Amino acid sequence: MTRLAALALAAALLPMPASAGCRTAPEIVTSLKAVYPTTAFVAEIPASLVPTILAWLESEGLPHRADRIVQVVGDRGLGLVLVAGDVDWDCDGTVGVELIGSKATELVALVRRYRELRGWGPELGA
Repeated sequence: MTRLAALALAAALLPMPASAGCRTAPEIVTSLKAVYPTTAFVAEIPASLVPTILAWLESEGLPHRADRIVQVVGDRGLGLVLVAGDVDWDCDGTVGVELIGSKATELVALVRRYRELRGWGPELGA
């Protein structure tokens, strides 16, 4: 999260590439890593944090039924690829939520606070 917070504080997000077909979260991570520069951080968000992030999205007026989330952290913000396991879900593996500036900072602060309350301790530096 330290790395996420440092990169999420900037002002604009990298452009998001289009991807075709419904894929799993690990497949999305692999495909996005191939497209973005090495300075971008692409990873699946741990399952224990997904409900917290979904609750925050809902409080922001963006309810979603995702069960997995892939994060794309660029030089100037972060993006979330919301992955639902439903067979009827129309997914294309592109970023569904872009957070820039104060909203990115707000989400990072919420996740940090959640981790502290769970007793998971501080993040180690990258």
